[in-house]
Parts: sequence; structure tokens; C-alpha cells
Amino acid sequence: MARPWARPWVRRAGALAIAVAVGPFLPLYVRRSMMRSFRSEGGDSISWRWDFSTLPRFIGDMRTMRPEESKHLYLAFNLGLCALWIALLAFALAAAWSRLARERPA
Repeated sequence: MARPWARPWVRRAGALAIAVAVGPFLPLYVRRSMMRSFRSEGGDSISWRWDFSTLPRFIGDMRTMRPEESKHLYLAFNLGLCALWIALLAFALAAAWSRLARERPA
């Protein structure tokens, strides 16, 4: 009797489930952050930069974004990145699992 995890669709479904569970928590999502530096001689400076964070952290910080920062555009971009990371991770996991199944004797 064949092992159920040896079937290709089971491997792909398992890899997709793992990727969907792990993908949003990878720190690969873009957000804009502000850093305020205080100087010893008086005054301060504010610098904007791009930062990487997890998707839940980005969504949690959305309410503190200013209206001119176009929250919806950043959210759409990061959700697209999330779909891309999930697809790439699922493909890599399925390929690795398939290779391990071929090398292991029955």
C-alpha cells in the first residue's frame, strides 16, 4: 500500500499549508519608519527610512500612519509580497519534500 504522503498533491497541499502558516511572520514586509535624533548642541533631526517588519506588525502600525502616506497602497503592496513569499516558500518546500521522497527507499 502506498504511503499517503508520497502522493504529489498531498506534498503540495502540505507545503502550501506550512507556507501559509509561516509566510506572514517572516520579517520581509516593507514599511516606512521615522527616526528622531536629539543632538547634544540643541535641536533634533528627523529621518525617514524604509524598514522591514512582519505583516502583523505592519497591520498593527497602520493606525499610526499619517493620511498622506497612502496606507492602502502599502497594504496592497505588502499583501502582494505576502502572496509571493507564500508561493515561493510552498514551491521550495514541495521541491525539497519531493526530493526527499525520491531518495528515501520505499
